[in-house]
Parts: sequence; C-alpha cells; structure tokens
Amino acid sequence: MRVILLAALFVAAPAFAQAPDSTHALSHADAPKIHALQTSEHIKLDGKLDEPVWSKAQPVDGFTQHDPEEGKPVSERTEVRILVGEDALYVGARLFDREPGKIRRRLVRRDENLASDYFALLLDSYHDHLTTYRFRVNPAGSYDDCYIDSRGSNDFSWDPVWEVRTTIDSLGWTAEMEIPLSQLRYNPGPDAVWGIQMRRWIDRKQELAEFSFVPKNETSDASRYGHLVDLGQLPSPKHLEILPYSLAKAHYHKVDSGDPFQNGSDRVGSLGADLKYGLTSNLTLDGTVNPDFGQVEVDPAVGRSCSRAPRTAS
Repeated sequence: MRVILLAALFVAAPAFAQAPDSTHALSHADAPKIHALQTSEHIKLDGKLDEPVWSKAQPVDGFTQHDPEEGKPVSERTEVRILVGEDALYVGARLFDREPGKIRRRLVRRDENLASDYFALLLDSYHDHLTTYRFRVNPAGSYDDCYIDSRGSNDFSWDPVWEVRTTIDSLGWTAEMEIPLSQLRYNPGPDAVWGIQMRRWIDRKQELAEFSFVPKNETSDASRYGHLVDLGQLPSPKHLEILPYSLAKAHYHKVDSGDPFQNGSDRVGSLGADLKYGLTSNLTLDGTVNPDFGQVEVDPAVGRSCSRAPRTAS
C-alpha cells in the first residue's frame, strides 16, 4: 500500500509544479513590445495628440495592475504611442478615465513629490538591463526626472532638457513628451532596440499598472522591461553641450549712522556655465565654470564667517 501511495504522489507532483500562475511574469524574451514610428513631421507639443502621424503609430494598451489587484488589467483604459524623429523621441499617452472630474492633479516644482495621478516612462537606452532614465508627469503638467543606476538608486541631480505638455478633457487626460536624443546615452547603430517600461498611477484608487508586468515577489528592475523596437538608425549622440546661467542677489540690512563702508544694500551678479562633453558613448565629462556654492561667505570687516539669507533674490 505504501509503495502504491508513494508512486501516486510522484506522478502527481509534476502536475502541481506546472500549474499556471496568474501572477508569474513572462521571460525577458517574451516581454511586450512597442513599435516606434519613424517620422520627419513637425510635432507641436500641446498635449492634444491631434497630428495625423499619431494615429498612424501603433498603440499599446495591455497594462496590468501591480496594485491593488495584482495581475488584473488596468481599471481605466490606457494607450501609448511612440514616434522617433531625426533628433528626438516623442511619447503620446492617452489615459482614459470614466470620471475625469476625479482626476487628481498637483502643481509642484520640478522633482518635488507629485502626489497625484501620473504617467511614467522608463528607458534602458543601452539595453544593458542595468541602468534607466525615468521621466514622469502628472495631469497638471508637473514633472520629475532621474537617473537610476544598477543598484536601483535614484539620482535626481540629473536634469535633462526635455518638454512635456498635458491636457484634461471629457475622456480623461493626455501627456505628450519630447525627449531630445542628445539627452540620452545609447549605442548608435542600425535597428536599435531599447528596454522600456511604462507605469500609470491612479491616485484615488491607489492603483499602479505596468506595461511590462512584474509580480510583487520578483525584482522589478531594468532586466524585466519590455522592448522598444523599430527605432531605425539613430544618430550618434552630441558630444558637447553648454548651459549658461546668470545669478543676481540683493541683500538689504540696517547700518549704523555714518558708516562709510555700507549703505544698507548689497547687490551681486555673476555668470557661469555647465558643460558636458561626451568622451565616449558611455563616458561623459561634466564641468562647471564659476559655480555658486551657496550662501556661506566671509565678511572681512567683521572677521568671522556667517551664513547670509538674502531677503530678496532673483
């Protein structure tokens, strides 16, 4: 009897091991794809996606919930299209919502907490399954961006030059992004393929949906992204970028009567520039001319260090 029972268990074990799991992610080779449409048309960035070329691009809409109902389709329809121009990548997202009046938006400064609905684009432009550029925007047009290294650390000091516009209408909201290729690092070549992930957060539902679904019990990093294909022959990244800037400060304070050295106001102006020079496709030299290192100064008249917070500044 024991021999018969053990035999039955060994026969049944493979059947249980191969039972389908609705929250199991596909292998990377089977990850979803989004096809970029190459175009030479001018895209007016207004968040409306009304240029004819947008309708020609093949959309993806298979977003899957990560939270709260893992593995189920996103509760609000989501469509994304991608165009690639001569020097920029364009992303058009139509985020449908059956209750547009309940779309949560928040106007904040760049790289501050969006705390609202948002759409996020993550690009593994080297397709090395290690590093990522992230671009994120909410319905109010507030946005943030960061570089994610191979350890998963977010670097918000990376501030690329890119543009995004959003609109809210009776169908939901839209986001239209323009990301210059000069702001990304990649290996130029024919038929380039990048890793891509897209996420949608619906704040009132506390719902997070992904383009390339990854279960909660598995690591959600660049190795699990989908594929951005049909990019064609990309140009070599630009090797030199210069960002000039100016700074003006004014400090008003009380002075003693008859003081010949101070008149109650200090005005300071300066010029500087940040420089980026691409030594190779994956090595960039960063430099700064005449940086502003904050407010710590030395006052020779008093002979001590002090931290001055100007009352007015521009």
